[in-house]
Amino acid sequence: MEVNSLFAVPVARCQKEKPTELNDALYSYFKSIQEQGDKYRNVIGTPTIQRNIFESEMNLFSHKNEAVQELRQYMLGSIYQFIKNIKRSDDRSDYRQIMNHTWFHITRDRGYIGPHNHPMAAWSAVYYVRTGNPDPRYNDSGAIRFFNPNQALSMYRDPSNSNLVQPYSSGLRTLQPKEGELVIFPSYLSHEVAPYYGDSERVCVATNCWVQN
Repeated sequence: MEVNSLFAVPVARCQKEKPTELNDALYSYFKSIQEQGDKYRNVIGTPTIQRNIFESEMNLFSHKNEAVQELRQYMLGSIYQFIKNIKRSDDRSDYRQIMNHTWFHITRDRGYIGPHNHPMAAWSAVYYVRTGNPDPRYNDSGAIRFFNPNQALSMYRDPSNSNLVQPYSSGLRTLQPKEGELVIFPSYLSHEVAPYYGDSERVCVATNCWVQN
């Protein structure tokens, strides 16, 4: 018997080689921005529930800082390759002009982000600059959790369709990325950031992308 996965959600995980120098430079730059208070903070606000998080404005990749521009090249280049890998071979559309809204988060102890998606974009990604010092008593501290987009999965539950193996199960998918790791996923995919328990800051860069027609 052949079992096929008819509908799938593409998610990529990329590990940047030797990210320490870049991450240190990014962290120093982000802290200098945070210290300026509301000048570079996202004061518009979002409907997403957040706690103990500094969120920057959404124009990070317009900054001329050398480390930011290196990260821009890496993230957008990786997203381009990701799209290229999953596009049909006969597709001739031009998707090189990737537009973006990009920002950073600095998360303190017990900081979290509630469930949300990004409805005004095609692809989203998160790059991890600092994973902090998670309290080992909390397994999912600071983890990113993805929700199954197939809402009909819960329509009827019985022993025959419970506890299925991946990718057929209906549960959450939890990722605990490492420093220098980039996670790319469709913007429609609902996700959350679990509460972070730790005595040092957790820092990441997020981007929402779409292709200019």
